[in-house]
Amino acid sequence: MTYLSDDTVKQIFFYCADDDKTAVFADNVDIVQFADKIIAYARPLIAKDEHARCVQIVRDMNKDVAKALEGQLPK
Repeated sequence: MTYLSDDTVKQIFFYCADDDKTAVFADNVDIVQFADKIIAYARPLIAKDEHARCVQIVRDMNKDVAKALEGQLPK
């Protein structure tokens, strides 16, 4: 699944301001590959948070179903 197109990554890059004194600059870094690595890192964290929210929503409707859902791991 593609979360960000190459063009979107490039547009985001061009929106970045370079006047931040704490900015970190790296030469020879492919921004598209960098974005892919950030997404790969964040994906399981986001899935975990979404799963917890779903369990909470279901718990408000049916505690037994929520308990079963809670035991399922997000993919």
